[in-house]
Order: sequence, then structure tokens, then C-alpha cells
Amino acid sequence: MALRYKHTILILDDDEFILSTFNRLFKREGYELLTAKNGPEGIRILKGLNKPVSLIISDQRMPEMTGTEFLSQAKKIFPDAVRFLLTGYSSMDVIVEAINNGAIHRYINKPWDDNDMRFQVFQALEHYETILENKRLTALTRKQNKELVDLNRNLEKIIEERTKEIARKNETLGRLNKDLE
Repeated sequence: MALRYKHTILILDDDEFILSTFNRLFKREGYELLTAKNGPEGIRILKGLNKPVSLIISDQRMPEMTGTEFLSQAKKIFPDAVRFLLTGYSSMDVIVEAINNGAIHRYINKPWDDNDMRFQVFQALEHYETILENKRLTALTRKQNKELVDLNRNLEKIIEERTKEIARKNETLGRLNKDLE
């Protein structure tokens, strides 16, 4: 399945080599890649955007702010963005904190397999598009439900008016019937 939207991905890592690896890995995919070397810089980028971010990939160990702390703040700015935590150091406490506070979608160990990373990113973007489609359909359903409520109100008024008209005609017919008798 092909993706339907143009996607923006933010990648955070204090290692320039990792950032250039991501650029190399995804330059042909048509994604807009944004990069930051630390959490505060990433937050500034997110707050300055006038379009949504589909995916955020953050290293765990960075100066000034951990990846978990960053993802927790990023979630408040772009709650629908899919979030990955990338790390070379596995710790169950870090994983639990990232899941609970950053609502991460994936936990990926360094080094990663490029093909697997491409697949994981594609799946995440499909998931993001599903979120967008669900929101669109929910908004459409609400709008259509409101229209139905309005139509029902109008229909009730029409039925009430016709019922009164029928009652008047019945009354008139009743009088005419008496006159005929």
C-alpha cells in the first residue's frame, strides 16, 4: 500500500553520523526530514512548525534532555505523531518510562538494520495515516449526525403541520358530512 500524504519526520540524535545515516536512508522516500542534536532544539523545531509531524525518532542519551523527556514533551505538542525511541543502551527502566511518559510506538536498538528501519518507518507512517483517517471519519460522522438531527427536527415540524392540517380537514369534512345528513 502506498502512503497518501507527504510526511514530515523529526530525528533527534547528538551524533552527526546517525543524523546523516537517516538522511541517506530516507532521501529517496520523499519524506521531509528535520533533524536536531538535542531535546531543547527539537522542542523549538516542533513549536515553530505550521504543519504536523508524522513521526519523531529520538535517541535516548543526549545532552540536556533524555529522549524519554523529549518524547514526553513532544507528545503534548503533536499528540498524534508516532514516536520511536532509539538507543544503544537497553534498560528496562528506560523502556517502561518511555512507554508510560512518551507513549512510544517502537523501541529500536542501535545499530539497526536499514531495511528493518525503512519497514518500521513505513509502518509507523501507515499508522499515522490511519489516525488521520479515523479523525476525518469521526468529524464527518459528527457533521452528518448533526445534519440528521436538524432534518429530524424539520421533519417533526412538517409532520406536526400536516397533522394539524389533516385535523382541520377532518373537522371540515365532519361538518360537511353533518350538513349532508
